[in-house]
Amino acid sequence: MEGLHACLEEVIENSLFKGMAIGNHHLQISHFFYIDDEIFLGDWNVDNVRILIHILRMFFMVSGLQINLHKSKLYGISVSYFECSQVASYMRCASDTMPFVYPGLPVGERMYRVPSWDTFIDKFTN
Repeated sequence: MEGLHACLEEVIENSLFKGMAIGNHHLQISHFFYIDDEIFLGDWNVDNVRILIHILRMFFMVSGLQINLHKSKLYGISVSYFECSQVASYMRCASDTMPFVYPGLPVGERMYRVPSWDTFIDKFTN
């Protein structure tokens, strides 16, 4: 995973992949690794998708570890479900809508609502 991280950092530094901007700062988040899961975040555009696919192919060729796109899901924020489905089809993965659960906690839930925190509180209480 360190090699995949280094590759992503290189393409970001060379402006080939653009992560998701955070606030009005120059901070970008492009990926998270958690055990054997990966989450990639980026601007919604075809170039970002193509670069990500190329990165994953290169990672497979170098490491022998293949990302199973059939188990992967694409989420579009502020993107129509139809457009998200089209891009997911191009990537050969599934598309889905927010909120979703990862790993066991809701992502994309409206957290300003008190009941949205029940799952978090229950997890940590147990």
